[in-house]
Amino acid sequence: MFNKVTLNIMGTDYFIATDEPVEYAESLGAEMDARLREIRKKSPSASITQSAVLLALEYLDAAKKLQKENEAQRSQLKNYHNIVLKNSEKNEKNEKKDAAQN
Repeated sequence: MFNKVTLNIMGTDYFIATDEPVEYAESLGAEMDARLREIRKKSPSASITQSAVLLALEYLDAAKKLQKENEAQRSQLKNYHNIVLKNSEKNEKNEKKDAAQN
């Protein structure tokens, strides 16, 4: 079920439908509005569109960096998993060997 939400960003209302909670969508809209206002404050001559493009690039950059970090962590977890499996197999062999000797 979709929630209908009105977001006011830079004085313009945007009507969206989302399956996310209303509060979450509103928080995204508020964050976007605040960030755009920061950009406009630093660069008053930038249009809203230019500011939005800069903000989109900022968020895309952050998302790509997080994705790269996530992939590195997954790779490290796979390495740890393989080490644990190898050690587990060695322990099983040693336990069987010890049991056979007793």
